[in-house]
Amino acid sequence: MSLGRKDLERRIKLLEDFMGLWKELHGILESSAKNDQISVVSEENFLRIKAEIARRQAHISEILQLNHHFSDEVMSLMSQIVSIRDFSTFSSIQTKRVESQWHNLFILMNGQMGKYEAYCEGTFSKWMQWLRHPVIVILALIGILLGFYFLGHKLR
Repeated sequence: MSLGRKDLERRIKLLEDFMGLWKELHGILESSAKNDQISVVSEENFLRIKAEIARRQAHISEILQLNHHFSDEVMSLMSQIVSIRDFSTFSSIQTKRVESQWHNLFILMNGQMGKYEAYCEGTFSKWMQWLRHPVIVILALIGILLGFYFLGHKLR
């Protein structure tokens, strides 16, 4: 994977934001399973998050170059849960299936995040390895000193 630092940081930010929505979805589903009364505000919040996840998943899959399995699974989960009122009526087996599907996708996203973080650390550590070589440091200092020397002569 040959990503620039900015591209890598952009991918990490996209994934972090998506994972934040994913966690929000989980929180809403978890609270609706425990709560008999579903408010209009809760339902609207759920639909907003669901729509945002549906919009972003294709973008995330494309940018992060995830396999089609990711998109298909996200959309499958989103289409199973029409509303939180509907979700609150799911059987325990259906609820566990949704929870398992949510968890598997969460693990997949965390795995991708781990790859990016490892790549980021690997890129940084390669540069740090170069700085540990005394010859490289001496050559860099000579280059800097020569730059100042020639710059000083041009200014006179």
